Amino acid sequence: MAAMTASVLNNFADLALSLPAPSLEATIKQNPTVVDSTGYDGRTALQKAVMVGNLPVIRLLLQYGADPNLRAQSGETAVHIACCRGLLNVVVTLLKHGGDPMVADGTGRVGIHCAAIAGSMMLVQYLAEVCEVNLEAEDNCGCTPLHIAAACGHLGLVKYLVQSKKSKS
Repeated sequence: MAAMTASVLNNFADLALSLPAPSLEATIKQNPTVVDSTGYDGRTALQKAVMVGNLPVIRLLLQYGADPNLRAQSGETAVHIACCRGLLNVVVTLLKHGGDPMVADGTGRVGIHCAAIAGSMMLVQYLAEVCEVNLEAEDNCGCTPLHIAAACGHLGLVKYLVQSKKSKS
């Protein structure tokens, strides 16, 4: 049993999604530092839970202090991952727990760039209107969410971004 526990602790980020909720919670309670440990791919359990949209695990990890602003090796945070997948409910949860939509990844992209890639109108609107994220934010290549939405063929989002730009002028 001790060997299994040591194995779980050493591989927490990789195993967290496969643990039953009571076991996951018990592991975190006994060893609070595991909550932000990284797995073989450099991602935390929170980032992995966000990747698959597992809201119950996301909430549990955040409840026990998982940091939504920790960066994976690529520089992306849990917020980036949720935005790239268009997961509005996950983004809202992360932001309520201190997630920052303006943290840039390794390419200079912030959450709204990722939401534009996903083509998520609701998420872009939420970030722009509720979080007041800058719609003119540029990544390292000088691309704004409008450039990205156009390149990805998200025409409805392009219209929204153009109209938002006009209304601010």
